Amino acid sequence: MTSLVDRLHPVDTEVKGHYRYLLERGRCEAAKSTLAVGMIARDCAAAVGRTLDAVAEVGAMFMDYEVHIVTNDCQDDTCGVISRKDMPI
Repeated sequence: MTSLVDRLHPVDTEVKGHYRYLLERGRCEAAKSTLAVGMIARDCAAAVGRTLDAVAEVGAMFMDYEVHIVTNDCQDDTCGVISRKDMPI
């Protein structure tokens, strides 16, 4: 499976080596750092699971991470999807 970074930022062949070097440097720095993610969610049950999966993939690159989500007046299963995720929320 292709990584989230590769899916979001495809790189031209001529710069791929330098890009990989910079990406690895960034991952090394992230591994020594913590991350806090803030989100606002309302009536987005269909998408919030995929979003949280992407956040977890990025968060796994860090020493530690946590997610803060504010919901309000949801009419769908947004809160249920969020609560079923195994994440540091």
